[in-house]
Amino acid sequence: MADYYVSGPELGHDTLDRARDCESQLEPLFKIMMELAQSAGWGTQEVCHAFINLADNELLLSAGSTDVAAQIAAAIKRVSKSRPNGDRE
Repeated sequence: MADYYVSGPELGHDTLDRARDCESQLEPLFKIMMELAQSAGWGTQEVCHAFINLADNELLLSAGSTDVAAQIAAAIKRVSKSRPNGDRE
């Protein structure tokens, strides 16, 4: 697999610019991961939900919460409620 490079933030950017810059740096990798998952048989919604869960879990863990397990369970429950039954494309 090819090597990928992500540029760091430029100094002096406000929060919105930094978020846009970060997204633009990560988007090519995101698209590659989407393609890999879809070619393995996962549906678009399944893959997107997985990314949302992973990101939410990472935020909870990085917050240093003492009750991380409960917060992760709550996040999973929120996402599960938003999915229709049989969410396979």
